[in-house]
Amino acid sequence: MTHPTLSWAIACVAALSGAAAAAQTLEIRPGLWADAHLTTINGKKTPSILDIKGALKPADRAAIESAMQKIGLPAGWSPAMSCATTGTYDPSTIARGASTGACTIAVTEQRRDGARFTVACTGELTGRGQGHVSITDKAQAETAFSMDATYKGQPIKFEQKGLSKWIGADCEHPPAGIDASWLRQGRPES
Repeated sequence: MTHPTLSWAIACVAALSGAAAAAQTLEIRPGLWADAHLTTINGKKTPSILDIKGALKPADRAAIESAMQKIGLPAGWSPAMSCATTGTYDPSTIARGASTGACTIAVTEQRRDGARFTVACTGELTGRGQGHVSITDKAQAETAFSMDATYKGQPIKFEQKGLSKWIGADCEHPPAGIDASWLRQGRPES
């Protein structure tokens, strides 16, 4: 996925992709969601499953790219699918789960359709970041997160954008052309 020392940040943003971080619940459509994210470290894109030579058979890669295009997810971003079992999402659970001993998340603004948040880390990885989540019609979520940090004295600029789209009420049977194996990754069930 990405550099192991930054996996906490990806976990934060991935967890926040389907909802925001705050004290009240947000409304989302229950069912199957398709997710995609783009991560850069110091301006360089981290490889997705689509970029790693030999990770996919050409036919599988073409099927994933076609499905992403059909759903409206950006080409070349890392794809995943997840299942939301209820129509509400409690973002306070996300903040507790994404915070680690060295990093904490704080919500700075909560709206009915999203939130803004900050991340602060101390220790081996030290830095501050900020991001936001926006939900549209309970069926689409957009995220953005950036952080300037140092790791073992080296500067790191971490950025991630995400897009999640509701694609159907049935988590067990995705629409034609969408591979159910994408369900291995994604946001936690609500």
